[in-house]
Amino acid sequence: MEPEKVEVMRVSSAEIVGAQVSAEIDIQISTAKKFPRNIKEFKEKCTELATFDEVTAEKCLFVLPSRGGGKIEGKSIRLAELVAHTYGNLRIQSRLVEEGEGHVTVQGICHDLETNVAFSGESRMNILTSNKKRYSPDMVTMIINAASAKAQRNAIFKCVPEVLINEVENGIKKKMLLDDSVFVERKDFAFKRLEEFGVPKARILDLLEIGDETQITQAHLITLRGIVNGIMDKEFTAEGVLSGLQKRNDAQEFKAEAHKKKNADPAPAAGKNTAAKKKDINSSVGADDAKFGEA
Repeated sequence: MEPEKVEVMRVSSAEIVGAQVSAEIDIQISTAKKFPRNIKEFKEKCTELATFDEVTAEKCLFVLPSRGGGKIEGKSIRLAELVAHTYGNLRIQSRLVEEGEGHVTVQGICHDLETNVAFSGESRMNILTSNKKRYSPDMVTMIINAASAKAQRNAIFKCVPEVLINEVENGIKKKMLLDDSVFVERKDFAFKRLEEFGVPKARILDLLEIGDETQITQAHLITLRGIVNGIMDKEFTAEGVLSGLQKRNDAQEFKAEAHKKKNADPAPAAGKNTAAKKKDINSSVGADDAKFGEA
């Protein structure tokens, strides 16, 4: 009796991993279909978690002062985590796309398993010091992790409809309105953290466009806490805030100087211009006649 022939098939590790991932996604989609999300429950639960206390609420938003004098408000990484947790049936991941000499680029992906809709978002961060030298390997790893969190945040807020998050954001802003006792405490904390980041109190007041600390309102405090949160989440740096402030002040000074100069040098009256032009024309004609006579 002849021995049975056995055919050996070689399968690459990439094919094995691909099959495993595909099977995982199929199972997750099947589970998501069995247990669909409840939009009303999502908004209630997400708002409840985001407004658990003042500290949690303030970590959900960041504020970047604009060079034009306004401010740019954004939803933070912490809020994205709460949204993903309560919205449910999402598959979220990130991957390093590029690590260059001066920057890293990370792509975040958010796949809604229930609707089978996927979005991606990228985050690019600098890995050079102010002296144009590359950060240490450990620091580069930290920056990649921060870029990964930001890329995932961007993908999540693309995947989850904004109209569903607006109600949560409104609840957060209401929670951030504090009574007098807590107001002073959180104000002092914001000043302390910004000074630790290298932004002195005088520059903070300049940033808020107020004269002294007593003029700070609830709106100012929301801005301050948003700036602190943005720096902590590496949305921007303290140096970037100061640089933007300087450019804003330079632009305002330039406009003020231009306005002052314009008012100091009013345009000549129309009548005087006409008379001056006629005098110039007559002089020119007289000179031409004199030259013709000489010829």
